Amino acid sequence: MKRSFQRASAEWICDLLIGMSPQSIAQWAQGLRREMTELRDDREAFQFALSGMFGLLPRILVERLRILAGPRPAGLHAGPTPLLSSPRKTGVLCALVSGALGVVYLVSAGAPLHYLVGNLTALVIGLAALALVRRLGAQGIILPGAAVFLMATLVLLTALFGKSAEGVARWVAFGPVTFQTSLLVMPAALVLFARQQSRLSSLGMGILALAVAIQPDPAMACALVIGLTLIALRQHDRRAGIALGFACIAALLTLAKPDTLPSVPFVDGVYADAFAKGPFAAFLAIVGMLVLLGPAIGLLSVKDRERTALLAFLAVWSAVLLAPAAGNFPTPFVGYGASAIIGYLLCLAALPERLSASPTVTSPETMINEQTDSSDSSMSPADRAADRPRSGGLRLPQLLSAVGFAMFGMGQAAGQAPPDECGRTVVEKVEVPNTVWQPGPGGEQVSLWPDDVELRLPEYDGNPEMTGTGSPLIGGRTWSWATYISRPTMTIYAPKGENTGAAMLVLPGGGYAAVAMDLEGTEICEWITQYGATCIILKYRAPQLWRRNENGVGVPPDDLLALDDAQRAMSLLREGASALGIDPQKIGVIGFSAGAHLAAALSNADDRAYNPVDAADTQPTRPDFSILLYPGRFLPQRNPGTDLNLAPWIEISAMAPPTLLFHAMNDPTNNVRNSIAYGLALDDAGVSVDMRFFAGGCHAFGLRPAADPISTDWPRQAVQWLGHIGIL
Repeated sequence: MKRSFQRASAEWICDLLIGMSPQSIAQWAQGLRREMTELRDDREAFQFALSGMFGLLPRILVERLRILAGPRPAGLHAGPTPLLSSPRKTGVLCALVSGALGVVYLVSAGAPLHYLVGNLTALVIGLAALALVRRLGAQGIILPGAAVFLMATLVLLTALFGKSAEGVARWVAFGPVTFQTSLLVMPAALVLFARQQSRLSSLGMGILALAVAIQPDPAMACALVIGLTLIALRQHDRRAGIALGFACIAALLTLAKPDTLPSVPFVDGVYADAFAKGPFAAFLAIVGMLVLLGPAIGLLSVKDRERTALLAFLAVWSAVLLAPAAGNFPTPFVGYGASAIIGYLLCLAALPERLSASPTVTSPETMINEQTDSSDSSMSPADRAADRPRSGGLRLPQLLSAVGFAMFGMGQAAGQAPPDECGRTVVEKVEVPNTVWQPGPGGEQVSLWPDDVELRLPEYDGNPEMTGTGSPLIGGRTWSWATYISRPTMTIYAPKGENTGAAMLVLPGGGYAAVAMDLEGTEICEWITQYGATCIILKYRAPQLWRRNENGVGVPPDDLLALDDAQRAMSLLREGASALGIDPQKIGVIGFSAGAHLAAALSNADDRAYNPVDAADTQPTRPDFSILLYPGRFLPQRNPGTDLNLAPWIEISAMAPPTLLFHAMNDPTNNVRNSIAYGLALDDAGVSVDMRFFAGGCHAFGLRPAADPISTDWPRQAVQWLGHIGIL
């Protein structure tokens, strides 16, 4: 009987763990293999093996490091071994390993090349900064209290005057590069405070708490609370307690505000994406994260003050690493982002140069039990756990295992909800009333219509604009939308690298009820701008209902407001082509789902749908190329069978531009015959059309990684097609 992929993967994971395990914990891995074999369900066996890997792997790595470092003198905690005596050197090694795993993950996930270059450049900058800070510290130029105060002030200035998006101010921009200052300096500031509390450093902690509350930044606020809690418990210092009080208030304030930032591919949601891609990607992501906690291995035997600094390091980076599993927060090293990489290396500079030995003598009972732990293979894991002394000392393998299990649990949590017809996880939709969508860094949002022009309003009953997140999860992540849009806008993203003069107007989907702003908007611009094209996202008026006919098919309104907005955007782009660096004969459109229907309407409209309002409306409205993904609303029936006749409201023009269509055969929302019928009609009219169909992919896949090849193949094929027709 042929084994399933899941069963084979489970066996491979268990065999790998057995092969990696030293003798002292080999029985744990063998027991995992036996229990996995007893599970009859292949999926359950795979999940059991994967969870066991994330629990056991940290113990294996730490035990291997202990063996490599050599034995300790009996009866005495002789301090860290030479291999682990410098947390800075250990941290640099961990950063290089995590960076390498991150590169492998980003390449396997199809990340843009400049993301890889950016991460590697940040690693070099961080290593240089570490060397510089180390030299200045050795010369006595850097004073810990003053350093903490200055770093906190930098974060506060960012909160007050930094670059903002969606009402959040966490960034400073240096040319095309944007840094999150709290990630750059807060971990280092917290470790310095753990090593030396003073009036100035305590004031710095208070300023940090104020800054993260103003920004707001819930992830860093929680990291600050966790770190200060450990410092206060260990040091019993009044100043640490006061700083902790301010941090708790700041955390409560930030958590009370909804997080409206859109998800950025390969930056946010990396854990969910990794689990969606498969066990290898999940392994890279989780191990790449756990490795970063390596400098805390020195906790095994150090002086109290040094132990507090390492605990602070462990606390703040555990919080930073867990945050991406809870929301749209950057994922260090494995995801794209210079701030976390440089911040990690700067934090290493705050750790002690070398660790000192603790004079504590080990009790005979503890020595016996430690020897039993490492040599008596006849004891079962449960017996050994019960026989282990209940000491107050910190055991790093257990901490790493806990972090691994927590990350695994958060990554798997989405799999507990019933999937939709495409097997994707259905989650609760989140609405954020009275919130206007705003672009992230790099996007310039402009109004489509003059303020004095009276526009027809969508069917919004006077409600103010609202944003939220939709369901199901796509690529393991939520997606954001906007609705009740009465004042449409377009958001312009400049090309990266050499400007080709091409421009692409992006029309997101949303069923004309809302507009999917990230999945089929900002993420598309992130992709196409790297090929030297200007990208423009249209936030068109919505909602506008389609009344259903006797066949249950939605019939378009007489005046499709989104078409007015799309034509207006094309006219504005052509009028401002010179200022934007755009070739007016290289402006095309890309649409998704309902946005694909809108792109078709824009491509085939021979006349302007509204009365001109200014000089811009003398410019042509038809795009120079058209790309449609999983379009709908082309057919007169919901279940067309073999009928490929277009609905009577679909007009085809011989002047329509060259068109490229992508559709999955198993799309349950928009039948693939929509694309087939539209493509054939274009061909009959003499329009150049190219149709690409894939067996799987379902609906609304965007650019997010998935098991089906369509999500990674269509962007590559689209770029090739644009080059073939002379646009790129």
